[in-house]
Amino acid sequence: MRRLFVLCLSLLVVASLAVSAGADEPRMDGRLLVPGAPLPGGTWGIDVDQAGHLWVGNLAARQIAELNANTGTILARFGPDQGVEGADDVAVGPDGAVYYTAIMTGEVGRIGPDGTHTTVANLGPGVNPITFSDDGRLFVGRLVIDVGLFEVYLDGVTPPREIIPDIATNGFAWWDGYLYAPRTFDGDVVKIDVETGAFTTVVSGLIYPVGVDIAPDGRMFVVDAGTVFEFDPGTGATTAVGSVPGGYGDNLAIDSHGRIFVTGGTNGAIWRLRSNGEAVTVSAPGLAGPGGLAVLTDGRGREVVYAADILLLYGFGGASGRQRLVADAPMPNTVGAYGADLVMTSWMSNIVQTRSPATGLPINTYVDFAVPLNAIGFDGDLIVAELGTGHVVRMDEATGDRQVLAQMIVPTGLAANARNLWAADWATGTIYQLVRQGRTLHTPRPVVTGLQGPEGMAVTPEGDLLVVETWAQRLSLVVFGAAGATVVPLIEGLAVGQPAPEGAPPTWTFDGVAVGPSGVIYLSAAGIYRYVRYR
Repeated sequence: MRRLFVLCLSLLVVASLAVSAGADEPRMDGRLLVPGAPLPGGTWGIDVDQAGHLWVGNLAARQIAELNANTGTILARFGPDQGVEGADDVAVGPDGAVYYTAIMTGEVGRIGPDGTHTTVANLGPGVNPITFSDDGRLFVGRLVIDVGLFEVYLDGVTPPREIIPDIATNGFAWWDGYLYAPRTFDGDVVKIDVETGAFTTVVSGLIYPVGVDIAPDGRMFVVDAGTVFEFDPGTGATTAVGSVPGGYGDNLAIDSHGRIFVTGGTNGAIWRLRSNGEAVTVSAPGLAGPGGLAVLTDGRGREVVYAADILLLYGFGGASGRQRLVADAPMPNTVGAYGADLVMTSWMSNIVQTRSPATGLPINTYVDFAVPLNAIGFDGDLIVAELGTGHVVRMDEATGDRQVLAQMIVPTGLAANARNLWAADWATGTIYQLVRQGRTLHTPRPVVTGLQGPEGMAVTPEGDLLVVETWAQRLSLVVFGAAGATVVPLIEGLAVGQPAPEGAPPTWTFDGVAVGPSGVIYLSAAGIYRYVRYR
């Protein structure tokens, strides 16, 4: 008789799981190796309402959260079920409603005091900073995907007014008739006349300014590469007032008491700066949305698990969970093993990139794949799953030669051992074998059908396949035998399979699995989990 203990995927508490059956079937013991943040999807734009509560956008998790500013307790969440798309930035309006920008869809949305959602305008993908003037006018900017500064009217009739077509700004704030805006990629803060579009630089020489806010007494602050500076717009002088752990902050908000709150971006944290500059945790950091995983060994034979996480590439000790590597990355969704190196993909940046596992730095970058969803190494070559063409492509890095191995609807999962290669079609639930015992199959052979949204895949030491079935929220084992393949459910109730927003690949954030040389299984599901499998 089979006994199944369902894993509870807590973000804060280490969970354990056992699945047992007859002597031939697998048993799993698991634990949380690296926790996810209580606020998944990253913490980006932030504002404070009249009650002193914090509102923060969790972009990749497709939600906006309301928090108690003192305790970090999450008071409410608003997401697709409420008609709300995840925000990059938020602003509390004079009417008590919360306005937000959905960077993927271009929506400028509104959450009323009663929780009702409405769309105010749509400026196209890239909408980002948002703020109100003292007299209730709404200003919105675009960044990264597109650029520009607009005034958005609240009457639902008047079309938005373009103020500056070619300016790229991040979290800005209003004071005394002007917008004060950080230009992240220019390293400065500008003062903008919203009537004429003219602007002047008030602070220069910054590294990566991402947010400006202004205290009730008129003191002005900017967060730059994790350090918060007070600045004088008249002289351009800056004074550091504090910094946040990790050296990165995405935005800041100041409440009616002058307290400064800073979001951590990809680590999902919120901090409050004390008057002495110390950063106090309001909501804890953690992985914001780990995607694809890869496992390599270091010089001492220890396993290191690598994870793609929103804007970062991480490496963690496979036994300890201790952080071994963190490197900036262009919005990665997967990372795979490529011999002794790593290969990373980003569908949003349309990049396939090989990287050093020691430093995390890029080795080679390819921008000519068609919306890459996944990539791994196989027999010295790159294997890339392209959403744009539906192809699984094999590329020889030395010559640049490319070969189409398969045509699918949504190619996602990839897995290989020394002489065999498999790929999964997320849309049809089919796993195909593309290379068998070193021979490329002219017609890919379906080895299993009927899976539910297969994404991450990995080969076990026995030569079987692990596959994350996102629609079913489970990890399954595909066992190969003389009579064919059998699918055995291993772990149920996983926090995987989040639906995608409009305009994004249907897989959205990739749900990964990897197996180390020891046979230990690593799984990304609101954190990274480590499992030992017994037979």
